Amino acid sequence: MTPANAAPGFRRIQTVLIVAVVYYATAKLGQYLAIPPGFITPVYAPSGIAVATLLLLGFWAWPGLALGAIVAATWPLWVNTGQPDMAIASGLGITIGSVLQAVAGAYLIQRFIGRSTLFENAQNVFKFTVIELLSCTISPTFGSTTMYFCGLIPAADYGNSWLTFWLGDGIGALIVAPLILVWATRLQPDPDFPARRTDYSVQKVMEVLLWTLLVAGVGLVAFGLNYPIEYLLVPLLVWAAFRFGQRFTTIAILWVAALAIVGAIQGTSSFNRGTLNESLLLLQAFVGAIAVTSMVLSAAVIERERAEARLKQANAALESSNEILEAKVEARTAELRKSKEKPKSPVKLRASFLPI
Repeated sequence: MTPANAAPGFRRIQTVLIVAVVYYATAKLGQYLAIPPGFITPVYAPSGIAVATLLLLGFWAWPGLALGAIVAATWPLWVNTGQPDMAIASGLGITIGSVLQAVAGAYLIQRFIGRSTLFENAQNVFKFTVIELLSCTISPTFGSTTMYFCGLIPAADYGNSWLTFWLGDGIGALIVAPLILVWATRLQPDPDFPARRTDYSVQKVMEVLLWTLLVAGVGLVAFGLNYPIEYLLVPLLVWAAFRFGQRFTTIAILWVAALAIVGAIQGTSSFNRGTLNESLLLLQAFVGAIAVTSMVLSAAVIERERAEARLKQANAALESSNEILEAKVEARTAELRKSKEKPKSPVKLRASFLPI
């Protein structure tokens, strides 16, 4: 291998290792939200990181996902069960499912939507949601089936484990993947759509601060004091989508989801029910609904702004063409007026004399 080829290869190895570390770190964080006895986490951020990584870097980055997934899956199973052989077998099944799930999701997104136009209109957001919810069935199937055959979950809990596994991966994909992709990808340049400039005016900053205080207040009452007023967060997210842009909207979704998750785990949330499993399932439904709704609204705002920009451009072009046409008409009218006012030369008559 020549030095010229060694450098890009070394950078890829570094990137793969970084992906593995990030995957493992976020998986470890998600395991604190695991349903007892600690096998399945209801909100799995690495599923969103995985599909975003493949879309941004390419499919060559899958070894990083596999390395992070096998460590994140095998180690806690080993510690919780004390059965290294069963933990390794289950970890391999979960890893294969996680990697195949990310590859399938990224391929379908590129095939039917395209990375550069992923969140630019509401239709694409709906397509992204359907693709992720479908592709996120792969990892639960591999993981739950492997753990069942390894004796880590009983047959009676298979369906519930699969459902929780699927919802956890789906919610992670719907929240984390848009956050990464929106911040890492710029909108495709469109001559009809001027890029929105970030507004740092005092009025806008005060509006953001007011929004932040309102979200914190509603979140504290709903998820800290167990009052069922979480629906008041929906208009606040609508406000963020219409006023602060898509990037801010992805952060707003993550923040609201974090407040709801912490409240559910501590048992102080309005989603609190008799069992932690039931509470987390209600939480997943709420977080998924606000994530999809907010992203659809932010995409609709982009569509509206582009339509307004195209309409303004069309009006400007029409006005310009009218001005040109009026100028031509005036010039032609002036020419005709001059031609009418120009004196005609007298007609000279020839007299012919005939001999008498």
